[in-house]
Amino acid sequence: MICMRKGEDNVLSDYDMILNIINSSFIVKDYYIRNDNIIEFKVDTVKDLKKSFADIVKQLKLKNFIAFLRKSNNDLIISVRKITHRIHYSKRKPLILFLMVLITITIDGWLRVKSFMEISEFKLDPLLFILFYVLAVIGIIGFHEIGHMIASSLYGVKSSLPYFIPGLPGYLPTFGAIITSEEPPLNRDALFDLGISGPIAGLIITLIIAIPGVLTSTPLTSLPINETQTLPLNVSLIMMMIFTIIGGTQEEIILSPLGFATWLGFIITFINLLPAWQLDGGHIARAVLGRKKHDIATTISILVLILLGFWLMALVLLILSMRRIEIRPLDDVTSISKGRKYIFIFIIFLIILLAPIPTYL
Repeated sequence: MICMRKGEDNVLSDYDMILNIINSSFIVKDYYIRNDNIIEFKVDTVKDLKKSFADIVKQLKLKNFIAFLRKSNNDLIISVRKITHRIHYSKRKPLILFLMVLITITIDGWLRVKSFMEISEFKLDPLLFILFYVLAVIGIIGFHEIGHMIASSLYGVKSSLPYFIPGLPGYLPTFGAIITSEEPPLNRDALFDLGISGPIAGLIITLIIAIPGVLTSTPLTSLPINETQTLPLNVSLIMMMIFTIIGGTQEEIILSPLGFATWLGFIITFINLLPAWQLDGGHIARAVLGRKKHDIATTISILVLILLGFWLMALVLLILSMRRIEIRPLDDVTSISKGRKYIFIFIIFLIILLAPIPTYL
């Protein structure tokens, strides 16, 4: 059955080519051309549905078309539309933002190094200390985004350069970074991998930085009483374990600038792994849980942030949730692999370890 609007014959003119590609992996039962110039093919299911759909997506992209796999009334539907425009990502804006973040982190590093060296016996050239701090913070955030970019490249998804977000020196030197992609991920496996790649890459760098972070920090008992007033930071279980194992002490400590960078890295990873739809953890949860359960996970994430004192972040997520734009994979029919479901369980355990413990507990 065909229904077309006048002047919209570009998809129909390529119908034979599109049909041949789909027939290479599926048996077409019927088709319909919608008013928005999208062809819907009703197809029979096949043995390896995930791979078969991935094959036709690859072939169609070479012809400048994109396909979506959905279910409608128990029918398997492949929708195909032409890619009408490509996103041209700016290189200038990411570079300007990166330079601005370098400035805010450097100023923050100067403030923290100056304050720390006034009360600590640890001796290091201040300029060198600031440089190490800047490299640590940029490394954590940068490798987080590089992880996303590598995963995007492996799945053939074009993405932008990282857009670093400047912060407030003396408070938080940066509010992280984001990258954007021009098309949805291939399937739930891809959505999961794109979500998890950034936090894991950032966490690895944070664990490396934790070593000098511990070694340069100062036990609270070694400082004069009138010089120990500092901004209290809620630390996580994983940070407490690392400082106990490497530092060999359970005393309260004053974090060095590198110790603060470690704390910041754990906080960034914790927040990003929460299963709220706007975050990396939201992509992971959406891939595993599906839409309805993911909505519940988003609500729980907002409540967790409130309980832990992250009121501003919780408010931002709540506002964004009201105008939700869901990221659905091209193939939203096939389930995620069993191995990734096990990794999801590990991610939940990791979130618990990374969660900052409130002072009222």
